[in-house]
Amino acid sequence: MIEAKYILRVDEATDAARKAYRYDLLTWLSRAVSVVVGLGLIGIVFTGKPSPAYWVLAVGIWFVWHGIQSPVTRFNFRLYLKMGAPNEEVAVQIDETAVIIVAPNVRTEANWAAFKLTFETSKTFALHDGKLLYVFPKRAFSEESREEFRRLVAEKNIPTKR
Repeated sequence: MIEAKYILRVDEATDAARKAYRYDLLTWLSRAVSVVVGLGLIGIVFTGKPSPAYWVLAVGIWFVWHGIQSPVTRFNFRLYLKMGAPNEEVAVQIDETAVIIVAPNVRTEANWAAFKLTFETSKTFALHDGKLLYVFPKRAFSEESREEFRRLVAEKNIPTKR
């Protein structure tokens, strides 16, 4: 059994969120469509008649900006984390059957079968169940616990993205 206590830092959560967005095909497609629509609207303004609708230019620029900017930045993830989890200590227990996370006002238990994806960043381990991203800072685990976590992930056949 792996046990750890930690306070998740903003830089660790954003690190994991950025990597999670890299693997989300729907996010990439929506960003690409947004850029294409924006460029199309900008093109309409510059190829229009002598009095084009200049308000379309502003809408086109917004679409391009929306597509280029990272969802983590656009969502203001840092502010959300600061307001949502201010210095709350989290305890996690990971064993052969489940991952149990206990925070001051919530307890979450997830069986290994619930997880669809796992990945590792330089600062974190993350498990994704299709809706929620469970982020565990590496600093909370000993080297033996890190290896045990990797072994459990491999044993449970959770797809890994590198």
